[in-house]
Formats: sequence, C-alpha cells, structure tokens
Amino acid sequence: MRKFLAGLISIICIQYSYSQINNTKIPYYPNEKVDFSLMYGIFKIGDAYLEFTYDKKCPGAYIHAYAANTGLVKFIKDICFIYECCMDTVTGLPISDSRVLIEGDYVDINTVYYDRLSRKDSSLVYSTKTDTVVVPKNIYDLLSGFYHYRANFLGDNLPLNHTVSTTTFFIDEVWDLTIRYCGKETIKTNYGNVECLKIKPVTIIGHFFRTSEAMTIWITNSGNYIPVKFSVELKLGTLYGYITNYRGLSINILK
Repeated sequence: MRKFLAGLISIICIQYSYSQINNTKIPYYPNEKVDFSLMYGIFKIGDAYLEFTYDKKCPGAYIHAYAANTGLVKFIKDICFIYECCMDTVTGLPISDSRVLIEGDYVDINTVYYDRLSRKDSSLVYSTKTDTVVVPKNIYDLLSGFYHYRANFLGDNLPLNHTVSTTTFFIDEVWDLTIRYCGKETIKTNYGNVECLKIKPVTIIGHFFRTSEAMTIWITNSGNYIPVKFSVELKLGTLYGYITNYRGLSINILK
C-alpha cells in the first residue's frame, strides 16, 4: 500500500521535469487547488489534491500534494501520503522537498535540500535518508517539475507522439522519464465536456504497473492546462482519478 500511494502522488503530478531553464516561464498559479476523487471500479477509495500557494512555510512558492484513503479502505487501515516542495520563484527549481507517509501507527518522513552553488557543473542533494548525492545541475523534484511542464511544454499544436525526456529526483533517486503526447480527447467532467490533451508518461513494469504505458493523464487544452482525469492500469484493475473541484486563476475551467 505504501508503494501504491507513492505511485498515486506520481500520477497526480505526472512526474514531469526538464534540465533546461533558460528562456522558460516561471510557474505562476497563485492559490490554485485541484481536488480529485479516487475510484477503483465503482468504489471510491480516497481523496487527493494538488495545491500551489505563496506560503510562509518557505521563501518561495509552496506546492503541496496530498492523497489519503477513505471509506472501507480507511476502516481497514488509515493511510495518508503528503508531498511538499518549496520552489524558487526566480528559477522555478526546488529549494527543498519533503515526503510524509502515515500508515496506521507507522510514520516515515524524508526531507531533501538542493545545493546549486557548491558545484559549477552539477548540484548536490542532501537527503535525510541518503546523505549527499551529486545530481544534474538543473534537476527538478516531482512537483516543481510538473508546474514547469505545465507552464512551458503544453500547447494546442503538439505533434502526435511527441516525446519529452525528463529528469527528476524522486524517492532518493535520479529518475529519467519519457512522456508521450497521444492526441486530444473530450472528457466529461462536473464542469461539462472539456477538450483535453492526453499524455502517457512511461512507467516501470513491476510493483503495481502492468505495462510501461500504464498511466494516462488528461489535461485541459485551454487556460492553465489543468489535470482533470487520470487512470492507472493495475494488476487487479484500473484506478481512476476525477476532478471534483478547482480553485485558481481561471474561474471557469473551460476557459
């Protein structure tokens, strides 16, 4: 179940990042919050949200992802996964990030700090679990990478099967990913029918993923490119996430 919720946060955030920051937009989504309902078949198994604010908790932008089980699953065992990032508002890169897993009486906390000044050709990452790690210079964490992707690499005229190579530091490892654009689809939401960009990040076979294309994410093809739906093909079925509420720059999610 721990791997399940860690993967769930990965789905919500799409796990995008880039190693280039020159001539790109700095993410700006003040007071944005996207709520999701998590469904397994016809059963609701949890809630999740993704939030971007300017908070006193950090000197930059505060990004917060949250997922927790509900209903019968919560009755069996109470599980909550929290992922936070402090993003530099000048570069868009992470200053620090932290992950908290609560599973019943078990609590696991890990905090990561990014040092981009000590080395010219690379950066240092200080993790409470892995000590010091040398990583690529402009590496992103999961959350800051997602917002960087939203701000710079989505658009109406993307060529079909266009792929993006990405680099992230997640769960104490440097993880190179490939994300493939699969075209447009109209998705039914509680805001109405929405034209979306369909994206598939490559997944690692094993754990709970059946194939290398087990994830699908739908992001609005208008306004702020808001994630409205995702699915994950698991070994025992398919997990879905549906948007239930949105707050942010765009009052109408359709615009």
